[in-house]
Amino acid sequence: MSLVKPLPALCLCLSIGCSLIDGQGEETGAGLTQEEIDLMKPCTIAAPGDRLDITGGCADTVCATDSYAQINQKLGETGHCSGASTPGATGQTLRCSWREGAISAWFDDDEGDDVPDEGPTMQGLHLSASWDGSDPNGLAMGLSLRCFIDLLGMPDQVNHTLYDNVTRQVSGLYWDALGFEVEDDHGRSDDLPNGYVDGMEIGYRRPPPESHP
Repeated sequence: MSLVKPLPALCLCLSIGCSLIDGQGEETGAGLTQEEIDLMKPCTIAAPGDRLDITGGCADTVCATDSYAQINQKLGETGHCSGASTPGATGQTLRCSWREGAISAWFDDDEGDDVPDEGPTMQGLHLSASWDGSDPNGLAMGLSLRCFIDLLGMPDQVNHTLYDNVTRQVSGLYWDALGFEVEDDHGRSDDLPNGYVDGMEIGYRRPPPESHP
């Protein structure tokens, strides 16, 4: 049974706010309507597990507050890192991945030596579609976006993918208090989002969307 009670679309929009990000055909912060919720794929919960801790920002015992060295130790493998330098800036940022890319995170590399600096992740942990764990409530990769609304409540920010400035579909949901985001990146190919989660950001504090009059 759904835990979401129908709300007027106006209330939903006001609770989330509206703004635009880059010109890549994606909106963030745009209102999620009850019609969009009703059109989401039916929710079938996965088997409960203990590998995902949404509130704590952790997966497979590693957390967003961990350093590169701590993640290596906990997972028992050395992360593979690649850098991205910023023009005119000293150092770079490194994206490091483990478990064949199922878990990844960004770190500062102020020295530019391809070794992550000490300190926590920059933007939390990213879980890719190949990550196959779940939380005690049965939230997991591959579920309908609707499942996360049913169990976590209304998101604070919403991504919509736009096609030809006509077709508009939900492609991501973000909860401020949890620092948690689910993504439907299927829409980054030539197809529309398919309604199922294929990426998660945990322990991630997204800046609020810019307001536009």
